Amino acid sequence: MVKLQVTNNTGDEYIVEAKVAELADDVCTRVARVHNLRNRVKRLTAGLRELALYGPMKPIEERGLSDEQLAAVAKGRSLDSATSSADPSGLRVGAPPSASLAATLERVAAAADALVSSAASLQARAGVDEAKVLEAVLECKGAVMMAFPQGLPEWDSVRQALEDDEELAGTQHAKEVFDPTTSVLWFAGKKVSRGGGAALSKFVGANDKTLLKVKLTGERAAQPPQREPAVDAETQQKMIQMWHKKQAEDKALAQADEDSYLNSEWANPRGFKQSAQGLGDIRFRF
Repeated sequence: MVKLQVTNNTGDEYIVEAKVAELADDVCTRVARVHNLRNRVKRLTAGLRELALYGPMKPIEERGLSDEQLAAVAKGRSLDSATSSADPSGLRVGAPPSASLAATLERVAAAADALVSSAASLQARAGVDEAKVLEAVLECKGAVMMAFPQGLPEWDSVRQALEDDEELAGTQHAKEVFDPTTSVLWFAGKKVSRGGGAALSKFVGANDKTLLKVKLTGERAAQPPQREPAVDAETQQKMIQMWHKKQAEDKALAQADEDSYLNSEWANPRGFKQSAQGLGDIRFRF
């Protein structure tokens, strides 16, 4: 299995395993699907933690409103304004589940996060397992059913993420979703062309036991994506600091007198005689 270390414009990295004999079109589709699944799980786990703290989401027209404003919006509806844990953002009703069920939500969220973690994938040199990630999503769904047997409202982001029916239009998350049918991979500055029945080996070689860095783009772009910097940000910062230090040293040397070396001990013409007489390195205090 060849290991594809995938990156994109956000800088997020993960590994997807494939065979060089597979069709390039199938590999591109799977990589985009894994990309979307990972981001969906991240949104889900973030929502689960909010759910554990503040309960289900309010309807869109009631989000961010005070109790007085909610009473006006309700127009006579019976609303329970007493909340046990008010949401500072005003997005959720403030009625979390019990402590034990909240802990269960946190546990399944942490487990799902671990399966899509960039650091874990890169450190273990292991590909993201779609099947295990989907099982983790089902565990999250079971924990939500335990915490809220009556179910979550249809506008709740957690329910939408569990059902893979999110409303992302107009949000930053919409830019993170790639169409599996049009997304393409780039390797060594060249596009892994889709269609035509070409195998992945045509673009990455026949070695089936290697790690390759590829970039995922969401469109069939004619131009290759921008190359990544040769050094990371931390190394670049250290190089800049060293350059400034060298500039300061050069400036100090340029400002020094040309005969400043005469003050050095090695330039003293009587140094040997004074040393032989035991008079070297004598200091006077006044």
